[in-house]
Amino acid sequence: MISPTRVFGLSGSGLDIDSIVSGLMKVQRVKQDKIKQNQTIAEWQRSDYRDMNNSLRALRDNVFNMKLQGTFLTKNATSSNEGIVKATANISAVAGVNNVQVTQLANNARLNSVAGVTFDATKSTLKDQLGLAAGTVTFTVNGSQSITIDTSVDSIDTLVSKINSAKMANGTSAGVSASFDKTLKRMFISSTATGSSAQVNFATVPATTDPVNLFSALKLGSSLNSTDAVSFNSGGANLAAQLGITSGAINFTINGKAIALDSGTNTMNDLVNAINTSGAGVTANFDTVQNKLFITNGNGVSGNIDIATDVAGTDPQGLFAALKLSSNPGFNLSTASVVPDASTLVAKGVDAKIILNGVSLTEAGNQFTISGVNYTLTGTSSSQTVNVSVANDTDAVYNSIKSFVDLYNTTIDKVNSKISEERYKDYLPLTDDQRAQLTTDQQKQWEDKAKSGLLRNDSLLSGIVNNMRSTLYSIVGGVDTNYNSLSDIGITTGDYSEKGKLYINEQKLKDAIAANPQSVMDLFSKSSSVTGEKGLAVRLYDDLTGGINQIINKAGSENSYSMVDNSVLGQKITDYNKQILDWDSRLQDMENRYYTQYSAMETALSKMNQQSAWLTQQLGGSSK
Repeated sequence: MISPTRVFGLSGSGLDIDSIVSGLMKVQRVKQDKIKQNQTIAEWQRSDYRDMNNSLRALRDNVFNMKLQGTFLTKNATSSNEGIVKATANISAVAGVNNVQVTQLANNARLNSVAGVTFDATKSTLKDQLGLAAGTVTFTVNGSQSITIDTSVDSIDTLVSKINSAKMANGTSAGVSASFDKTLKRMFISSTATGSSAQVNFATVPATTDPVNLFSALKLGSSLNSTDAVSFNSGGANLAAQLGITSGAINFTINGKAIALDSGTNTMNDLVNAINTSGAGVTANFDTVQNKLFITNGNGVSGNIDIATDVAGTDPQGLFAALKLSSNPGFNLSTASVVPDASTLVAKGVDAKIILNGVSLTEAGNQFTISGVNYTLTGTSSSQTVNVSVANDTDAVYNSIKSFVDLYNTTIDKVNSKISEERYKDYLPLTDDQRAQLTTDQQKQWEDKAKSGLLRNDSLLSGIVNNMRSTLYSIVGGVDTNYNSLSDIGITTGDYSEKGKLYINEQKLKDAIAANPQSVMDLFSKSSSVTGEKGLAVRLYDDLTGGINQIINKAGSENSYSMVDNSVLGQKITDYNKQILDWDSRLQDMENRYYTQYSAMETALSKMNQQSAWLTQQLGGSSK
């Protein structure tokens, strides 16, 4: 609206028109200020309701857990030796003791450099980094789409990247992980899965030898290892005593190189030295910590470990059986050889082997679940039985119930405090004029009192609290009569002045949980179409849901996706806002009218003054 032209001071009246109009408008704005105060009160009430609802929602989330069987049938599992087996239990696990022997851990397939390779980190291509011939090699990984490496262009990092990103025809990963350690100068390749079905299989395309000797340069070779710790007596004087085998001559070849020993004379060190000095192109090592023999070669796809005894297929003194030799590519003692195809490098994973309660089992991984017990294998010991004990977790159930009681007490205390909060009726929301006259601290002190007690004796909140209290005082029908109320398990209320606060007798509650966890669960979580037979948590959840929805109808929700608050208070606030806007327009009209009237008065007075001056002039002239 365009303000009218204002003419002041022409009459010389000396009136301060702005002050006069401001005073008149201040009187008129009192009515609008009252509407603004009512709107602010409604907004504060809405905020208080929503704050209460947030607390009720948090309690309802907790109560939901109290409806679940898993809260009350929690089991724990303990292992007598976590160096071999760790365990946890699901609710389906049966209480008792499980006997576990671990004879072999599951492993992924591994194809690694068995020794440091010739590698120049200052160069940028495989040809120069590894000293390879210029050219290309094409290969697959576990039957993947073909990968082509150009030694004159690609680097070791490119090779690793292409192996790691290898895809099968359907777009899934080839399931291998490769890395090259530039400090150790070794390539490490492994399957992402474990178990006997896991593998790392490199095959050149077409199936010929490696034309640029890439795999040979990386020293990716076969391995022949003890699959489990062997029975080794470090104090034994010879192999017979150290391994518990028969005394006698042992004659065998590795890759055609003859080795002759006597188990009654030679020791484990003699065996290792004989293999390493045989010229067979392999390296042997006996790890006295793991009690395992490791035999490796580093001749790439052309490498092999071929062991032949003096009488093919026999092991006269039991040496190889005692050493528990096997290999990633599938070493078989009956043929005693590991000979990779000239165009293929293959490594196989191994399954975990356990004996559970007398039953031999294999698992593809070291983590698995049997009958509700989650086992994690961490070591092996074929001679030691580990006891995994499963029992009801009384402490976990107690803590869940205590958590519920604590949150319930906190929630009803908050609601009770709000509906009993003192109301200061003389303290209304500050108007703009009032706020301008106070300091920041004074404004806060005033508003704290103005906000107090806005929900005092609120029937909605009082009803919600009363419903919750009534529910928790109730008896549950259709359950064990020794456990059909909270008081039966050690949960009671204080006196009337504490307004429903719950107290826990810790020992009585724990005794009830230990003695009859099923009945304690039924008290809280029993489902039924009959209200009186529903568990207390089921009823309380319904009470809270109903109360929360009532508050949403009254005050809306902060989490609503709607841009319009259609709640009772939301509509009231909207109505107040419309009234305020109407008053803005009305007050503007009033102010313009006042200024128009005073402008007209000034104009009229000015004209009167002019006429008076003219008359005075005329009268003065005629008297001469």
